[in-house]
Amino acid sequence: MKKTNGLKPFDGQNNNLFDSELDPFIPYKDMTHTYIMKVKTKPDKIVRVSYREWTHPKRADDLADQLKLGDRLLDRLSQTYGINVVDHSHVVDDSPNDPARLIAYTIVDLVEGVSLDTELEKTHPSVTQTDLELLLRSLISYHFSIWQNGGQYLSDISRSLSNYMYGNTSQDSKHKIYLIDIDTIMREFTKKNPTEKQSRDLYRSIGTLAKCITKSEQLTGWDLAQIKNEYLEKLNIIPTSSEFYRFIDKITI
Repeated sequence: MKKTNGLKPFDGQNNNLFDSELDPFIPYKDMTHTYIMKVKTKPDKIVRVSYREWTHPKRADDLADQLKLGDRLLDRLSQTYGINVVDHSHVVDDSPNDPARLIAYTIVDLVEGVSLDTELEKTHPSVTQTDLELLLRSLISYHFSIWQNGGQYLSDISRSLSNYMYGNTSQDSKHKIYLIDIDTIMREFTKKNPTEKQSRDLYRSIGTLAKCITKSEQLTGWDLAQIKNEYLEKLNIIPTSSEFYRFIDKITI
């Protein structure tokens, strides 16, 4: 399997990992658009096989640029907003289904734990209210900074609590909340004169965040009134004259 555009698997020391095509992989979980697979020789890693394949003409450079942009946005999410993102790297190759297409393999650290929503519905969850509130505050800050400043952003990180896991990796024994769904879906919001589609896309991200907050409260029984108030305060700074306002007016929390 060829590696292109400087995208190396793992730390560059496992270049023979893909030499036998798919032979080293064991199916781990079947999803709608992604296969998640375990690696026989690396039990602390999993491989996300994205089936958002690139069609003719085959442009490895374009796909590599998209992956690198996604990584930059994930780095910003981690460094600026303190959200834990699993370590990962990429490999681009021909699709095994159609040599005329490209496919992206993303190698990520395996998180030993459970999805965040599963953890929160336990009678005595191990994750603390402080840790949960820190995540929700970070997501609030992230999404509303996009409205205030514009720019490219990750549109699906607040889609569901199941985008996150509570557990640890082989690199860190401390249990944390990790963002594990790193098949980045990127959007752009233009602060000045956003299009209707841009407004609708950002509204969806901010609206699903409201659902994550209310679901967290329902699952745990914890009082998240302060988080809700912070969210509503951010909504209130958006003027009613804004094109975006007609979308957010539908949000309830």
